[in-house]
Amino acid sequence: MYNPPSFITNNNNNGSFMRRTFITVGLFCLMISQANAIDDTTNSKVSDGSLTQESSRSQNTTLNNSGLSDSLTSSGMVHGSAAEHAPTMNTFYIGRVYHEASEPYLGHQSIHNYTQYQNFRGLRAAFQRKHSRHIATLYALETAKLDTMTVEDKERNDTVYNLNLPENILYIGLKSSVIASTNLQKGWQFYVGSGVFYDTYLKDSGDKDNYGIRYDFGFGHSWYHCQAMLRFSGDLTNSQSNSDAESAEMVMDFGYNF
Repeated sequence: MYNPPSFITNNNNNGSFMRRTFITVGLFCLMISQANAIDDTTNSKVSDGSLTQESSRSQNTTLNNSGLSDSLTSSGMVHGSAAEHAPTMNTFYIGRVYHEASEPYLGHQSIHNYTQYQNFRGLRAAFQRKHSRHIATLYALETAKLDTMTVEDKERNDTVYNLNLPENILYIGLKSSVIASTNLQKGWQFYVGSGVFYDTYLKDSGDKDNYGIRYDFGFGHSWYHCQAMLRFSGDLTNSQSNSDAESAEMVMDFGYNF
């Protein structure tokens, strides 16, 4: 029978990563629904106030001068004009990133297949440039610190070993993707994409680089001036010597449209 080394402690964290994912998705959807309810209430109040104001104004004054009317419209002073909300072209994001790097774990004498997972938590800054209503490019810079290390079997069931962190590891990632979205304007958005990445793991025992091709998918909601997005990604190819090594991540982004 395999006995874990002294620096490994047994812990029952069945599907801990999946639970965190489902909880995050649930909270994200709840946040979006509440924001939409507030947005709808605000728009309803503004619409009612605008109708009352326009009705009163029409009873007291009439714009007989067409030049004055054109001037008000072009300057955006007339409610509902096209100049009030320009189409979104760029979005800047600040978000929370959860990055996971995995590789086969060789520090045991078991016949089972074990995998070591390094879990990083940190921050992310991103910029999105829209090229059409459905196509955009996305660039991101991520930085995170090693939070936990676990050893799990291939199926990631309830047999989990927590490793003591041997050293401080800092993760820095550069991402670039082209995405295809159902909608890049106001409303719900669902997208898929692909791109390239370059990751660096800075540690005392020696830095390690990893680069390759990645996939992206996610969903979220955009208002006139802000966005909330939940993103998932992973590597399709990488530069690791071990073919079983891979990385994946989950990001919660909050953006400003301009």
